[in-house]
Amino acid sequence: MAGPLLEARDIWRTYPSGEGEVHAVAGVTLAVAVGEFVALTGRSGSGKTTMLNLLGGLDRPTAGQVYIDGVDLARLGDRQITRLRRERLGFIFQSYGLIPTLSALENVELPMHLRGWSWRQRQERAIETLKLVGIGARVSHRVYELSGGEQQRVAIARALSAQPGLILADEPTGSLDTATAASIWQLLLEIVRSSNVAVVAVTHDLSVRDYATRTISMQDGRLEAAS
Repeated sequence: MAGPLLEARDIWRTYPSGEGEVHAVAGVTLAVAVGEFVALTGRSGSGKTTMLNLLGGLDRPTAGQVYIDGVDLARLGDRQITRLRRERLGFIFQSYGLIPTLSALENVELPMHLRGWSWRQRQERAIETLKLVGIGARVSHRVYELSGGEQQRVAIARALSAQPGLILADEPTGSLDTATAASIWQLLLEIVRSSNVAVVAVTHDLSVRDYATRTISMQDGRLEAAS
């Protein structure tokens, strides 16, 4: 049986403070397989975003190991981690992270351009992913012409465009109304079911429980109850 796509083994992230140390992530162990939509929930300050940064190689743990496709990130240099993120990971952020003066199509093309895909490959894949997320009719619109929900769908299409194995989402519905948020969670679930990927999302939006295949609460840097 193949191992997990993503695995964290007893990871810690500790920061110095005036009174000693603060453990933003404290001894977390987690495994995620292809086909899972895992949601980490918790209040602000619970360690969710720090955890996501560690899982995505954007930060390094003080102790413990993170593995992606069986590769220990601690054994990789900065250039190697950057390459792994580019080739295997897709990121979705609450602030979308789009370039407002570019069209939806141009934003989605960017990760593929960085990977050296041809113009034709980029065009075809960008249109395909924008259709997949339900805004195929808006490919030529610039980001500032789109609603918040449409912008988040562009961000999801961009995360999918270079065909990653793992998508990491940081509060992807934080700026959206309840109905639009529900449509984004449903879309992520459909992507997991149809695209042979795994999704890990951190959120304070407890409605995610209706869509995630596994929901784990986080408090004071530790994983608590799972459902």
